[in-house]
Amino acid sequence: MPQKRAKTAQLLQRGEQKQYESVKDAAWSSDWVGAPVSYQRCILFIIAKASQEFQLTAWKFVPLSNTTMMSILNESLSIFMFLLTVKDQKKEIDNE
Repeated sequence: MPQKRAKTAQLLQRGEQKQYESVKDAAWSSDWVGAPVSYQRCILFIIAKASQEFQLTAWKFVPLSNTTMMSILNESLSIFMFLLTVKDQKKEIDNE
């Protein structure tokens, strides 16, 4: 199972890289030659940012992958459901 998750993460990362490249290519192939300088700067900014790798982090400390994010959501949901159960049981005890 962990191998399957790692392979899925690799495929997602490749897909993201293709998206970065397509954004960069679209910006480069736009008609920016002879355009106003402010427009040219915007296009160069897009090309530069699309060339940088993007990684979501938690507090700029822990990198968050899809697997990590799903683990956090699953744990959060488990805790929430536990708290709802405790609340319902407390209501039943109070009503008796």
